[in-house]
Amino acid sequence: MMRFLLALALTSVATTAQRPAGDAALARGDTSAAITAYERATDDAQAQTLAGRLLLTRHIAGMVRSDALSRSRAAFERATELAPDSAAGWLGLAETHRAAGDILSRIQVGRLLDRAWEVAQSNPGTVGADVAYQAARYRWERYEGRANRYLFNLDARTLSPEVLLGDWREVQDFFARQVRRDPGNPGSEDLDAAEDRLRSALRLNPVHLPTAGLLTVLLGERGRWEEALELTQQLVRQAPDSGGAWALRGLALSRTSRTGAAQQALDRALSLLPPDDAATLRSLQPVLRPRDEARWGSLTPAARTELERLYWAAAQPLYLDSINHIRVEHLARAVYVDHRWRDPLRNMSGRDTERGRVYMRYGPPDTWASFEGGRLSELDPDAADPVLDAAAMLETQRTPVVWLYERSELRFLFSLNAQFARDNFGSNFREVYRRSQDIFPARYDNLSLVADMDTVLVQLAQFRGARPGTSDLGVFAFMPLGRMARGAEAGPLPLRTGAILKDAQFNDVHRSVDTSSVLPNNPQQVEMRTWRFNLPAGQYFMRVEATLGGVDRHARSSSLLAMRSYPFDSLRMSDVLVADAAAPRDSSYLSWRDFFIQPSAGRFAPGDPVALLWETYGLQPDSTGAVRYTIELTFTVREVERRGFAARILGGIGDAVGLSARGDEQVALQYERSAQHAERQVDWLSVGLDDATEGLYTIAVTVTDRVSGRTTTQLRSVRVTRGELVR
Repeated sequence: MMRFLLALALTSVATTAQRPAGDAALARGDTSAAITAYERATDDAQAQTLAGRLLLTRHIAGMVRSDALSRSRAAFERATELAPDSAAGWLGLAETHRAAGDILSRIQVGRLLDRAWEVAQSNPGTVGADVAYQAARYRWERYEGRANRYLFNLDARTLSPEVLLGDWREVQDFFARQVRRDPGNPGSEDLDAAEDRLRSALRLNPVHLPTAGLLTVLLGERGRWEEALELTQQLVRQAPDSGGAWALRGLALSRTSRTGAAQQALDRALSLLPPDDAATLRSLQPVLRPRDEARWGSLTPAARTELERLYWAAAQPLYLDSINHIRVEHLARAVYVDHRWRDPLRNMSGRDTERGRVYMRYGPPDTWASFEGGRLSELDPDAADPVLDAAAMLETQRTPVVWLYERSELRFLFSLNAQFARDNFGSNFREVYRRSQDIFPARYDNLSLVADMDTVLVQLAQFRGARPGTSDLGVFAFMPLGRMARGAEAGPLPLRTGAILKDAQFNDVHRSVDTSSVLPNNPQQVEMRTWRFNLPAGQYFMRVEATLGGVDRHARSSSLLAMRSYPFDSLRMSDVLVADAAAPRDSSYLSWRDFFIQPSAGRFAPGDPVALLWETYGLQPDSTGAVRYTIELTFTVREVERRGFAARILGGIGDAVGLSARGDEQVALQYERSAQHAERQVDWLSVGLDDATEGLYTIAVTVTDRVSGRTTTQLRSVRVTRGELVR
């Protein structure tokens, strides 16, 4: 008996001595030696907990048989035997069950987390907060599988992926006729429990970021973003130097339409986060086309930063506004998905989940529908196999989740594992997503500024500048004031208009902004604005914008612009300026600036005259000092089939010598001109397209120098329509 007691005592001393050895090994970075030492301390609960925690980090998610996971579970089981009042031991044991690949292990997670929470009640601080957070996350994941539940009507039994892959009208019909929203609000009890645990966690640790993040998302899910805003305000007060806290603040501000403040908060977050975390948050990779993702990975950090700057400069909805609403939305989505769908156990961010990827690109869906597990045909072909045992049957009862986007007609199908909100694309929707990335790399339709943005019709025309090496740019813009002012009360409204030119690096070259007061009086009212710029040859980005105060409506036009040079030793033409009317101010006109021009947006009603004006440079004089050249105008129908239309010259020239039809869809006019030699030759005329049907027409103006034999051509498109001429 004495020998047995002595041996037992010696064993206890030996195992207890292993923890300091494990601590020393861990301090020098030798985790293998630390695990071995901790596992040998079989009578030390703390050592067993440390062993379980280290082993759990070595588990590879998705492995069916994992030695690391088995040993981790054994260590945590021993820790709970030795110290049943240890919350850390029970929490670790719950995590090993959650990581398991079988449903029977995972359905025990709730019970183990409840036990961990019971013993953590008297243990304030980080451990108690971690336990409460994990318990809340478990409840949240249960809710994820039951949120937005739809019920099948009596005559419908399954949701076929073929329905979702069909015509958009079939998808709409399915949701209108075959299913209905569950009025019982399933999952609300899990949501209540999750909120209760999260608030308990914050009482234990007010700056526990995972808890604050999930609670922010949860409050948003319940339409309580103002409460979330108050929560994040308290968070940044208590942790003013936390980038994660400011990121959550930015999310809540953006979702309560405080976009300017959200931009400031998110920029503050990026300045405070560790460099790697900041780079991940602002990364463009989640919104790139697949072919561009590899190139992104090969860029240096400096090159990525510059590309991000250029990307967001191009994406900014309005240059008249200092707030980049799309960039704010991108960052807010990144914060949202990371807290909603993150998987701490698998060390997976929310952006790496299937739903997270879709959300990053396309934002919140217009329809979010989940269906009862096992009701999705062709996703679970073995679900009805009678030889499957109960656990395997449960494993196949995945939850189908459908997301629909109205404006883009995108649709996605996900499949969620039972008792565990790990999602995958259902059926062949991974391929659907891949194709969608090429068509729509990213969309921001959830922003009213983007979704309701109207169009400014703009005509740009280039002419040779007065200074060598420069060109004049005429900008003729048509603001759809009537549409922008729809629903506005009577009275003057403030209108801001602007033409902004940027260089290839998106730095301002010219910015011309005008503020006025307008009185809308009909739905088709148009405000015209004209700008003229003198620019050297090069690549530019042109934006014309209009914002109407009082109703918060906006319109814009964006153009990539290649300013040409006009050498003096060759035959060249300016752009062809299309107008409703054009006439010289007097008989001594020398350039396009000497004309009265009533510009057009390129839209004409059937039978309306089309005025054309252009300049020709480099005509060669003959021995008498005169220039002689031929002008040919060709009108071609591009979008409709038109049989036998005719054109006639209304004014501007008196020496037309030819008119010919070329097939059923083209008509040509030809005439000759002669004049005294000048640096530039201005030509103008008005043409009526008799009986022209509605459609898109291309006008080709060709000038042939009869002295040198050289030829030059410019094209312009016009649309003939009976609809609103501003559209």
